Amino acid sequence: MNLKDLDTPERFYQAIPTEIGQNIEYRKNLHTALEKDRGMQETYLSLCLADPKIAFNSMFWTANPRLPVGQRNWPFILRKPKQEELVDALTHGISKQHDVGINKSRDEGATEVVSKTFALLTLEPETYFVVGSRNKDLVDSQGDPYTLFAKIKYAFDTMPTWMKWFTDSITYKDMQISIQARGSAVRG
Repeated sequence: MNLKDLDTPERFYQAIPTEIGQNIEYRKNLHTALEKDRGMQETYLSLCLADPKIAFNSMFWTANPRLPVGQRNWPFILRKPKQEELVDALTHGISKQHDVGINKSRDEGATEVVSKTFALLTLEPETYFVVGSRNKDLVDSQGDPYTLFAKIKYAFDTMPTWMKWFTDSITYKDMQISIQARGSAVRG
């Protein structure tokens, strides 16, 4: 892990390998270094919040419930250019407080990208998001891995152990995920 990679969001993002094996090794080295240094943790988090693509390629995981048990969890590595552009559009829309329309089809990962972006950005103090779908069961239904809340919860559940200072303050109840330490929430 070269600490020079942490000096700007652009350099950091470009330094993250996208080949699966190299990416997993990079993540192990990065988070081993981060768990020992609170200042570096804060720098990493601020870089992720400045450019959420960093969190996708260096921290987030995705689960495919259609695969056999033991083969479902994969490092989330953004596909170029569409998923990268979506993260940038969402981040811009949220920061400027304007709507973002997404033209998508099945298996493009748009729902995962939106869910994980919301999960990351709720680490900002006093941030609120509302998610919805055509019925409540698609938003939050206990035990259903396809719901929007299950995807957001999975982002928190798979965050590195050094982030426990955030994730230990998360509460889940029907149609709401709250992070007390930050005063942030996602509601359905």
